[in-house]
Amino acid sequence: MNGSRLVIPTWDSPPRPEFGDIRGSAATPGIQALNTPAGQAALISGDLGRIVRVVREAVQLDQADVARLANSAQASISRVECGKRNDPTLLTAICAALGILRADPPAQDPAYSEDMRRRDLLKNIAAAASAAMLPAVVTDPAWAGRIGSADIEECWAALHRLQNLEDQQGGGTVYQLTAGIANHLQDAVGSASYGFATGCRLREVTAVAAVRAGWQAFDSSRRESARRWWLEASHLADLGEGADQARVMALAAMAVPAREAGRGQEAIGLARAARKASGPDAHPKLLSLLTAREAIGHAGIGDTAESARCLARARQWLDRDSAGDAPAWLSFWGQGDLAVHEMHCARAAKNARAAERAAREAVLASSPETGLRNHTIYSAYLGNVLACTGKLDESISVTKYVLGSGAIAGSRRIATEVRKTATVLARQTYLPAIQLASTVERLVPAA
Repeated sequence: MNGSRLVIPTWDSPPRPEFGDIRGSAATPGIQALNTPAGQAALISGDLGRIVRVVREAVQLDQADVARLANSAQASISRVECGKRNDPTLLTAICAALGILRADPPAQDPAYSEDMRRRDLLKNIAAAASAAMLPAVVTDPAWAGRIGSADIEECWAALHRLQNLEDQQGGGTVYQLTAGIANHLQDAVGSASYGFATGCRLREVTAVAAVRAGWQAFDSSRRESARRWWLEASHLADLGEGADQARVMALAAMAVPAREAGRGQEAIGLARAARKASGPDAHPKLLSLLTAREAIGHAGIGDTAESARCLARARQWLDRDSAGDAPAWLSFWGQGDLAVHEMHCARAAKNARAAERAAREAVLASSPETGLRNHTIYSAYLGNVLACTGKLDESISVTKYVLGSGAIAGSRRIATEVRKTATVLARQTYLPAIQLASTVERLVPAA
């Protein structure tokens, strides 16, 4: 890691960006470059200089060409790309010259700081990229056609691409892109032309996009944005068929931050409300998830007996999921995730042995190849549990693995857990523990 600090993106936005719409049918070569692997990697890094360089090279312009288009000097373009100059006015001119901004960005408030202006520029670029990932009939309200089944498939494909990125690099890295897609889909639900069957599928993909945006906001500590997105998803259930599971997804999601905030009764209520909304024919896998969410609520208020009963039922429900016909949005739920819930319940009950056992099970049940972010989160939990139980060498080894993971830079949850471990290690007299705590302090910024 070369001694530099890990950069965890913190730029945020409310669920409704204020930039004007870009027409998907007229995506510029620069915007298309943003949706290549190199372009997306540059965008999610939050490094404007890197974005400029990647796009400039993709559209085959040299620095002198960009300087002429931006009415600047070649030396200024070079300094921007090297990170030695970050003047937002110049950066905006360069991005406009490269064609990677949404149409008609709003006038900047004169009270904005330069950091705020750069943040809004990043949001502007991300909004352009997310619009280009969707068909024009979805992103352009003036488009004359009707949304069809092929358009819905393109929307699902865009979400799938971002899900793969999130699984590897964390929710913070792709939040702005997913939020942009969810906004466009919400607009299409309300104003586009489509038939009944297509409308059902459009509401479904929109609900999933909103829930994912909420999870990504939560993963990067944007708690209020997460809640707004989940409420938006729940609202979709009132707009017609297709999004009937949206309310269940949203309520189940909101139980997690309630537990983290120490509101155990609220977590219980949300889990039970989700169970009621799921109806009498709820899938066993869904029942397992909701019962586990209720369990951590009971643990949070000190009712260990009821928590244990809920966890036992959650395992029974999960064992009954043998047909493989669960709703697609439940694909994340499995033995590893249930083990994490058991670990949280054990930590609340101050049962260190049970917490360690559950944390180990979660790590073993996950894979860095198929889901690096979750595997890293579970490893971070294990590192903390081991530190708290005095198994310092193993905690140090696990925590070093987490620090070397590419997912930590995109997940505040991982970073927070690592810093908790460092706090425990810093209190020890064991030199390797103290050294690692110092390394974490240097590399992982506080929330």
